[in-house]
Amino acid sequence: SEADVGPKQAESLLTTIADELGIDKTMVSEAYEDPAEWLLKEGKLPDNVDPSNSKLEDPEERSRMAKVFERGLTKPSGYVLPVQRWNS
Repeated sequence: SEADVGPKQAESLLTTIADELGIDKTMVSEAYEDPAEWLLKEGKLPDNVDPSNSKLEDPEERSRMAKVFERGLTKPSGYVLPVQRWNS
């Protein structure tokens, strides 16, 4: 289910892909939310609105904001594997 998929599963998937491609697994890196962006969004909320229970009109934005602040800005939100195609 979707609830079982998160950053650790992304790390595992990218590590496996790196291994299959012969890329050093240490190239798999943590990805974080941009704290400045989220602090600005939080600062724009009215004083009587909590990010975890905001009354934003856009349900998707409301859900994303709640998830980001619930997880915290110092925990990885995902993982990346930077690769570049060789030009010959």
